[in-house]
Amino acid sequence: MSIIKSKKFWLQLVIVAVFCLAFATVTSAAKLNPQDATAFQTWTKDSADRGATAVREVFGWIAAIFLIIGAFQFLTAAGDSSKIQAAKDKFKYTLGALALVIMADKIVGLFYGIFGGNPT
Repeated sequence: MSIIKSKKFWLQLVIVAVFCLAFATVTSAAKLNPQDATAFQTWTKDSADRGATAVREVFGWIAAIFLIIGAFQFLTAAGDSSKIQAAKDKFKYTLGALALVIMADKIVGLFYGIFGGNPT
C-alpha cells in the first residue's frame, strides 16, 4: 500500500502513460495522406477522442480500486472514528474525481461555447 503513496510511483506511471500515448499517436500519424487537406484535422480529432477514452477507462479502473480500498478500510475500522472518517474521505474524493472525469467532455464543450470554438 505504501507504493501507491509514493511520489516516485505516480511519476513513473505518468511517464509510462505519456510514452504510450505518444507512441500510439506517432503510429497513427504515419497513416496520414499528405494529399488530403482534411486528413490532419480528422486525425487530430480521432486521436483526441481515443486519448480521452483511454484516460476515462484508466480513471474508471483506478476509481474502482480506490472504492474497494475505501470499503475495506470502512469494514475493518472496528469502530475507530479516525479510520471511518478516512474511509469516508476516500469515498468522497474518489466519487468527486470520477464525476469530474465523466463530465470532462461537457466542461470542454462549455469552454468551446464560451470562447467561440467548434468542439466537433
